Amino acid sequence: MKFKKLFFFIFFVSICIVLALKIEKYLYQDKLVKIFVLSFLAFFFITCFFLYEKYSKYLKIIFFNFIIIIYSLNFLFGFYFLKYSIDNRQKQELKKLGINYDSRTQLEYIKDYSDKLFPMITPREIMQKESFLILSNISNSKYVQCNEYGHWKLISTDKYGFNNSNLKKGYKILLSGDSFAHGFCVDENKEIHKILISKGIDTYSVGIAGNGPLISLSSMIEINKKINFDEIYWLIYRNDFFDLNWELENKYLKKYLNSSFNGFNYFDNLELKNSYQEKFISENKNQKKNFSYKESFFELKFLNDVIKKIFIEKNELELNDKYIKQILKVFSIKFPKIKKTIVYLPSYNCFENETLLCKMEYDLLNKISGDLNIKTINFKNYIDDKNFRKIFALELNGLHYSDLGYSKLANIIYEEYLK
Repeated sequence: MKFKKLFFFIFFVSICIVLALKIEKYLYQDKLVKIFVLSFLAFFFITCFFLYEKYSKYLKIIFFNFIIIIYSLNFLFGFYFLKYSIDNRQKQELKKLGINYDSRTQLEYIKDYSDKLFPMITPREIMQKESFLILSNISNSKYVQCNEYGHWKLISTDKYGFNNSNLKKGYKILLSGDSFAHGFCVDENKEIHKILISKGIDTYSVGIAGNGPLISLSSMIEINKKINFDEIYWLIYRNDFFDLNWELENKYLKKYLNSSFNGFNYFDNLELKNSYQEKFISENKNQKKNFSYKESFFELKFLNDVIKKIFIEKNELELNDKYIKQILKVFSIKFPKIKKTIVYLPSYNCFENETLLCKMEYDLLNKISGDLNIKTINFKNYIDDKNFRKIFALELNGLHYSDLGYSKLANIIYEEYLK
């Protein structure tokens, strides 16, 4: 019996150590199910340490029932997820349109492609894992970007690692932001900066999917050392408020919060960043695979999603209010003679169950920007609430804007520039 007590105590201590080391990371990543399971196991093993000899039968029943219950619930939630997932609805809509869906993963597509091609691993994905500053993709390279219309879209990066065709010393407009400034999922000629170029306004984009406010600010500060521009249009999507949570953990990005910091001259030595990214992609590219029900089932991901919805009510506005103010203050100081405009981009939910929250988000940006002489535009005000679904790809929640959405956004910027 002494051996069993030692066994239970060792497991209890081991789990407590794991929780102590990992709980902050799990909370940050919203992996609540891991905290829940580990906490239960810690409690279970310490209970066994004291009571196993007397209540072994009941403790065994509790343990096995716990496993059965959580995996049964996870299975039921998983079944619901598969039926109503965005991937499933996307394929159904494409089928209605008579479009064949390319079900290959990025890696499978790359394997079938004749030239060198990279999966879209973004600066955000790299910096969330590595203590390194990455502001753009690999220079002069081809990437497979995304697949929302049944086919994989490819992009080519320029000398600085951004999605631009022609490189000049000066531009009329600098476009900044995340996937919408990146031109995600629409054809090349439907990208916002390409539309503006076709209208006669030289535009350069430093937008990349996953960029939060700090990466966007850093990119603008650094690229301004290489190219000139008359105006800046910063596209801020709703998740930018939450992106600050991880960006503030990066010691390099945080330096840009200081208005006296002049940057790292990031684009002076891109060879080092390029080789670093190639190595990172080589080691992490297998993460770019299709959804795995088996993997999600055993890792209790479906149950975790439900727990998150029940227990977490993120209020990114209150959490990051002071940092948003500081970022926009630095933005104003770094570009004093350049016309600056922030365009707030609504999500699908802004037209349904989160109308008030979206208004609060825009009002916050508008108030801070107004004090700093930065103009703000609410894209939602230009969209017909009754037909809002048309601005989203396949009219589905969870996808990027449609061709119409990108076109409307480009026209708003175009009209604003002509004023």
